[in-house]
Amino acid sequence: LLSASEERNAQQKQQKNKSRLTVPRRPKWDSTTTPQQLEMMERESLLDWRRGLAELQEFNDLLMTPFERNLEVWRQLWRVIERSHLVVQIVDARNPLQFRSEDLENYVKEIDPRKKNLLLVNKADMLTEKQRVAWAEYFEKNNINFRFFSAHLAKEKIEAELLKEEQGLNSDSDEDEDDLAESTKK
Repeated sequence: LLSASEERNAQQKQQKNKSRLTVPRRPKWDSTTTPQQLEMMERESLLDWRRGLAELQEFNDLLMTPFERNLEVWRQLWRVIERSHLVVQIVDARNPLQFRSEDLENYVKEIDPRKKNLLLVNKADMLTEKQRVAWAEYFEKNNINFRFFSAHLAKEKIEAELLKEEQGLNSDSDEDEDDLAESTKK
């Protein structure tokens, strides 16, 4: 774990190098590009991206968490972005800006300016009302499309609805049994 000053220092370095801390881009291709050419271009693009991150880490003493090295993962992301109208990033409400990827949002818009981004702020139940209001004001001020969400509360709600349905079914079957017993008496 980092001390508060080490964390501030790391964040400053990341902010300074923000333009180089990017999501890898899929190379441009068209209908004349063969699958083999695209495969080669995607591999080269990912390797260039990884080299850039390694240089940042080595020469700028930048602390980075492990990044995805599997080309297939990035291919899936590229294709999902190309096919989607809305891309949702799920971030932790306790520090949404630390988990938000602005570059991913930029990449989505590079693919098609009509595509939408949504920041889903999860664990919103862990925030006070005052904190939610402050975050909402920040997001609105910065034109960030967002929604608060709590997977925990949603799970509880679903479980309560299922329990209610189950109890309703049990009482219905009890009524059916009573009806059946009544009809057999006649």
